[in-house]
Amino acid sequence: MLFEWHASRAATCFDSMLPDYAGLLQTDGYGAYPAWLNDKKHAEEKAAIIHAACWAHARRKFKEVPPATRPRKIS
Repeated sequence: MLFEWHASRAATCFDSMLPDYAGLLQTDGYGAYPAWLNDKKHAEEKAAIIHAACWAHARRKFKEVPPATRPRKIS
């Protein structure tokens, strides 16, 4: 487990934390994690890291769907 604090939430903060890391990276739903992994200059790191997103954040998206949609009749 690693906790490292930065004054910014920018994806560039991960440059100092993840350059030689290989393994599972579990994160919350913040978009900076996939942005950093999908940056072409981090292709080598992306190949070595399995990004496991937080299930609590994934579940939230499913809970947001019903209020955003209206019921419809299925024939």
